[in-house]
Amino acid sequence: MPSSSLSDVWRACFPHRPHPDVAPAGEGDSCRALLAEHTWLFLFAKHPLASECLDRVARVLPLLAGDSPLPIPAVEYHGHLAGLAYVGYRCLPGTELTAERFAALAPGQRQALAGTLGAFVGHLHAFDPAEAARLGVPSSEYPFAMQEDELLPGSAEELYRQDLGAFASWPEAEKALVGGLEDRLAEYLRLTRASAQPLVLLHGEVSTDHVLYGPHTGRPTGIIDFNGMIVGRPARDFLYLYGEYGPDFAAEVLRLYGRLPLGEALEELRFLHLWHVLARLLWAVKYGYTTRAGMLQGQLRILLAEAVP
Repeated sequence: MPSSSLSDVWRACFPHRPHPDVAPAGEGDSCRALLAEHTWLFLFAKHPLASECLDRVARVLPLLAGDSPLPIPAVEYHGHLAGLAYVGYRCLPGTELTAERFAALAPGQRQALAGTLGAFVGHLHAFDPAEAARLGVPSSEYPFAMQEDELLPGSAEELYRQDLGAFASWPEAEKALVGGLEDRLAEYLRLTRASAQPLVLLHGEVSTDHVLYGPHTGRPTGIIDFNGMIVGRPARDFLYLYGEYGPDFAAEVLRLYGRLPLGEALEELRFLHLWHVLARLLWAVKYGYTTRAGMLQGQLRILLAEAVP
């Protein structure tokens, strides 16, 4: 449904109320969010890649929502405004399960959460990756290929080595860390070659921003923001759980997920966590956040030291 103005969107979506109550609901690099009638969340893409992502959301989520162990957005409105996609769905209940709120959960609540998240990720990963590709979901084994404004081309090994080269060329980079990262990358590439895993449909960011829960019950109420869907290695969907809720909790989710050898998956997550810190450092260097880059280099130093037997 092409539209030339927001008024066209509201008339098409709410024909009986063409002037709904609308309020801003946040804005990022990719999308602008508006809350309509205190019930409907509309996401409007800000650039072509975000538009492609929302088009994929509209195609894929209806196929996942029906028997999902956790509620996910049920897209009911989808169209294009000035050539860029938008989607609209009923808001899910709950609030973001931040690391601080997670820490306040009782042990039984954490265990229940681990089971629900394991079941949800298993449901997502059971989706046929060939069907996902047919629906336009891209594929990459590099864990950070889906950027805010582009999908990085190249093989995983090529992109990892680009990261290493960028870090090595930073004037403040410590040579010992460059060597340590080279060693860890070589170990990781040997691991992935020795244990080829089938690629799966990934959420891409199962994180504190996107896991919702009920503050009074402590129970998860939904998963949001599927804009970064990609087909890739399954361990990738546990990365933010590992970094934000802790390795022990991620291990329990993986155990209940049950589709990967636990030891191998945790070893992969340790590497992905390390490389995520490097990716954040490179972002900080690119945009001139010198103090933050130095802090992240300190984190790399600690993580590499922990990896030494």
